[in-house]
Amino acid sequence: MRITDCSAEEGGAVYLASGPGDVGLLGHASISNCTASSRGGAVWCGGMLRVEGASIQGCSAESGGAIYLAGQQVSDLRDGTITNNTAATAGSAIAMDGGHELWFSGENTITGNKVSQTSTSAAAAATDCAIASVDAGHPSRLTLEGTVKIY
Repeated sequence: MRITDCSAEEGGAVYLASGPGDVGLLGHASISNCTASSRGGAVWCGGMLRVEGASIQGCSAESGGAIYLAGQQVSDLRDGTITNNTAATAGSAIAMDGGHELWFSGENTITGNKVSQTSTSAAAAATDCAIASVDAGHPSRLTLEGTVKIY
């Protein structure tokens, strides 16, 4: 499956509302060159997201350049590639809120992602990164089992 050149307010290519349900990007699936004016350049997910052997590249959003994960769910990235995505304010590759839990397993590569509006304050510096938790009231959790190459 290949999804390219999409746009939306949230989830440029894929939007899954909060509640039961899940999204799977498996095998050689790819999402590229998608935009969201708000959150999740490629994917906005309020359920469970599973990315296995897939790639997301060249997407952009206000926050979560590639992926925005919302709510108290658990998502898994295994053997995925997230490259060259841009967020204006937070989480150039992935932004999470509402206590979302993200597991990395296998071999993952997160590279070339950028936050376009940077700040020198300590609070802003925490969101000027590839993976950002953007809800201080409900901190998200990140678990690594395997290799994650971020550069």
